[in-house]
Amino acid sequence: ADLRLFKVSNLASQEAALTGESLPVEKITTVIEAENPASVPLGDRKNLCFSATLISQGQGRGIVMRKGDDTEIGQINNLVSKVEKKKT
Repeated sequence: ADLRLFKVSNLASQEAALTGESLPVEKITTVIEAENPASVPLGDRKNLCFSATLISQGQGRGIVMRKGDDTEIGQINNLVSKVEKKKT
C-alpha cells in the first residue's frame, strides 16, 4: 500500500525500486505544496511511503491512500505489462 504519513520518528525509506535513488529518503509529515500534486516527482514526495520500498531506519504511521494496482508500483507494473513483446 502507498501511505500518507502523519507521524514519523527518524524515518527513512529506500526507494530505489521506484526512483533509482541509491540513498534512503528521509520522511516528513508536512504538506508538500504544489498546484498539481500528481506533478511532484516521486522522489520529492517525502510525506509518502510507497509499496515495494524498504524502511531503512526509524518509525512512522500513515493512512493507506492506494493499494494493489492503484499504487505507484502497481501503475508501473500496468505500463510494463502493456508493452508489446517482439520476437527477435
